[in-house]
Amino acid sequence: MEKQNIALRLATKTNNTKRSSEAVSGQKKGGGTLPESGQRIQRLISLTYPCCPPDIRDRLAKDYFLGAVQDKNLKLEIWRHRPNSLQEAIRIRVEWEAFLLASVKQKPVSSACTDYK
Repeated sequence: MEKQNIALRLATKTNNTKRSSEAVSGQKKGGGTLPESGQRIQRLISLTYPCCPPDIRDRLAKDYFLGAVQDKNLKLEIWRHRPNSLQEAIRIRVEWEAFLLASVKQKPVSSACTDYK
């Protein structure tokens, strides 16, 4: 009986580690949109930690999401906002990417030609 309990705990721990790794690697691969990545992380966290209260699972999901962010400036920006949930962290990242995209599209005018012939 004791051997079965130990084997079950070890199998659960291995499975939890695998799912946690999937959550992080799924985010790093960048497959799909950010909300889809967030949903995937939430699903994997729910499977990994089914007995945790929802607020703890959301905090874990947020931490995995932040851990997968590669850009140090983006990670710092998200951290500065101190998101309370995964959804807030995703919102901040979407806003950051929208800002970067908009700033690339805008080309500043350095000089203007006023001579007409």
